[in-house]
Amino acid sequence: MTWRERIDEALRSENARNTRDTRDESPPSVPFVPSVPANAARLLKFWHGKLQSLDPLNVPEGWGPADWSRLCDDCWWLYENFASVAVSQGWGASGLFGVWSGNTDGGGLAQMLEGSRKLVLVDGTAHLTAWGVTSKHNAAIGHGLPLVWEIGQ
Repeated sequence: MTWRERIDEALRSENARNTRDTRDESPPSVPFVPSVPANAARLLKFWHGKLQSLDPLNVPEGWGPADWSRLCDDCWWLYENFASVAVSQGWGASGLFGVWSGNTDGGGLAQMLEGSRKLVLVDGTAHLTAWGVTSKHNAAIGHGLPLVWEIGQ
C-alpha cells in the first residue's frame, strides 16, 4: 500500500467515525449598522427635494444675508459631495443639516463648514479644516436642532 492510499483510508475511516452534524445553523454573519437607513436612496432623494427649496435670497429672521447665503451654499456643497458617503457612515439629517440659529459656529456639519471645502469623512467621523484649524465631529453634532429647510421656509 502506498502512502497516498494509507492517507485516503485513514481519512475515510475518520469520516465514518465522525457522525456529528457539522452544519452551521446560525444566521450568516452580516455587519449590523443600526443608523444606516434601509433605503438610503429614498432618504437622499428626500434631502435633495428639501434642499432645492432653499432660497439664498429669502433670508430667515435672525440671519444676515451673507451668512444665510453661505449656509445655503454649504448645504448644497455638502449634499453634492458627501451625502451618500455620510448616509453610509450613519449620518442623519440633523448631523449634516441641523442649524443652531444665532450661532454661526455651531449646528450641523453644513453650518460648521463656514465656507470651507476641506472635509474628509472617515468611519463616521468628519475631519473639517476651517481657517487652518482641523476639528473632528461625529454624527451627533446637530442632534435636536431644527433642519436648515425648516428655518428657511
